Amino acid sequence: MNWDAVGAVAELLGALGVIITVAYLALQIRQNTKAMRSAAHQTMFDDIHSVQLALSQDPELAKLYLKGNEAYDSLTGEEEIRYGAFAGLLLGEWENVFYQNQQSSVAPEMWKAWDSAYREIYKQPSVRRVWADRRFQYLESFREHVEGGDKSSLD
Repeated sequence: MNWDAVGAVAELLGALGVIITVAYLALQIRQNTKAMRSAAHQTMFDDIHSVQLALSQDPELAKLYLKGNEAYDSLTGEEEIRYGAFAGLLLGEWENVFYQNQQSSVAPEMWKAWDSAYREIYKQPSVRRVWADRRFQYLESFREHVEGGDKSSLD
């Protein structure tokens, strides 16, 4: 028996085992990434869906949202608090989508769509006023994103 040949075969089998293991791990990482992105998308969808559901089922909230968007200065103190909390919720959801994008948990195409949708909400002068009052509550990188995409934002 040639021990050099046995050693060479064992080395070859070991290398083959390492290659198979690395390939398997790469496949598992790819599947995990897909699952993570899917979960992140579902969470973001659930968040915005709950807001839309609340607006569609609560006539008082829908009226408040319209009133705040049309005539923010006419809000009573209580209405201003409620509107601010609601707008803050929307801004927080946008920040979450932004953060998930920064973590590569969101597909680039999806990020662009969500970001565009939230930018439409941010166009409301009343939402901008809430932003101006609460901007310090958000990540600095998110503040730069919001304000960098809109040179006329309130500071």
